[in-house]
Amino acid sequence: MPVPATAIWSASDGLVNGLGCHVAGEPGCRSVEVVSSHYGVQTRLVVLRAVAAALAGNRGR
Repeated sequence: MPVPATAIWSASDGLVNGLGCHVAGEPGCRSVEVVSSHYGVQTRLVVLRAVAAALAGNRGR
């Protein structure tokens, strides 16, 4: 990708296969695996923190 990206995905999603959500080792792409259902992802604190870190430029990784 021409810009940095963060893939937040869950192997326990139940609707979307997490392996299709990110490419391991892709330069400029950060992958964050969380434990969450597909619909529960909006309310999980770990997800909200990952989104905040991505928006802050991944400072403090």
